[in-house]
Amino acid sequence: MKTFVLASLMLVPAAAQPQTGSTTTACANANMWANPATGETGGCFSITAKGVVNGPIFHCPWEGGSVVNAYGCAGKGPNPLAQGWAQYNCEANDVATLIRWYEKNKAKGSLFDISPAGADYVVACLKQQCRNGAPAGPTATPSAAAVAMGVPSAARRLGDVVV
Repeated sequence: MKTFVLASLMLVPAAAQPQTGSTTTACANANMWANPATGETGGCFSITAKGVVNGPIFHCPWEGGSVVNAYGCAGKGPNPLAQGWAQYNCEANDVATLIRWYEKNKAKGSLFDISPAGADYVVACLKQQCRNGAPAGPTATPSAAAVAMGVPSAARRLGDVVV
């Protein structure tokens, strides 16, 4: 009986932790894109594919947006990689500035590597992982490499269409 009670108590803290899909692993590089004069900042995140973690490292906001759209935003819950593979380090990022950067550049029409819908997806991912927001969902625009590796996707394929 003592063993059961002790084992049960050990499980409580892990189960009570919020599961947002983010990571707390330290970033491997500095944010070289932080520029208060322009409002630009980088985003530190990792990609976990087939059990291998790449990062987390800072990316420029253009490249970061395209990578998050390509590999999807890791989700909430006990299996975050079922939604996507990108995991932001919320503690290392200036999340508010990064969200403002995407929103500002979307309004100006100067996103370069992603579409307006792609910017919305990155913002939804940041809000989900760093602000406990609603799930961003799987990516609608996975890269060919990500699809070949099995990334979860909301993209419709010809085989999905029922006539």
